Amino acid sequence: MRSLGEDGIDTHDVVEIGALDDATRARVQAIASSRAPADVVVRAFTRPTRASLVLDVDARAPALVVVQELYAAGWTATIDDAPASIAPVNLVARGVVVPVGAHRIEMRYVAPGFPAGAALSAVAALLAAVTVVVTTRRRRAP
Repeated sequence: MRSLGEDGIDTHDVVEIGALDDATRARVQAIASSRAPADVVVRAFTRPTRASLVLDVDARAPALVVVQELYAAGWTATIDDAPASIAPVNLVARGVVVPVGAHRIEMRYVAPGFPAGAALSAVAALLAAVTVVVTTRRRRAP
């Protein structure tokens, strides 16, 4: 793979791939080294919410599908409802490796810390409600 720092870099190339597990990194490197033209057709693109997107693709060969939107911690991906590795591509975009065939890629964003924050808020609200009930009962008791 090539790096952004190299002379003569074509910005249309896949150049930098961020943290991937070893198996996914090997698949990406094999795709990048083949230098074959893109063999993925996007059949449909929808954005159900601002924090999610769905791509229906047809890959004639294993491919790295890159979404030219900002990568950030908190993005997850599935391919045909199975968890898939998602990685930063070209330092800022998101990419997933798809096998041959027709597939549905879904990407969702949940801010890091949001689930834990929501759980803590729910516990705090419950404790506040219990405190109000207990305090009210104590005041009414003769």
